[in-house]
Amino acid sequence: MELSLLSEKFSKLSYYKNDELNPIPKWINFYLQIGLKLSSFNSSDKSFVFSIIVPSLPFVSSLISIGMILGKFSSGDTETDDQKFNYFYHLPEESIVYV
Repeated sequence: MELSLLSEKFSKLSYYKNDELNPIPKWINFYLQIGLKLSSFNSSDKSFVFSIIVPSLPFVSSLISIGMILGKFSSGDTETDDQKFNYFYHLPEESIVYV
């Protein structure tokens, strides 16, 4: 799946509250989009540092990470989602995974 299609799907995410389906807040989508953009950074010999100042939002790093992981899983390579899942599932406990 192309990143633009995944980005479009992010905008359609929703949650249930009081038996009603509600779209996710724009600020959540914003941080998922940041992670999605960061997932396209592809360099095996370099790393990057990303910093962001936010007004005390407790889940920002998790949302950015989720966006990055979903972007990596949807990068269009030849591995199927099942193959990727099985790779991570069979890693030893406490393995370090760099995104």
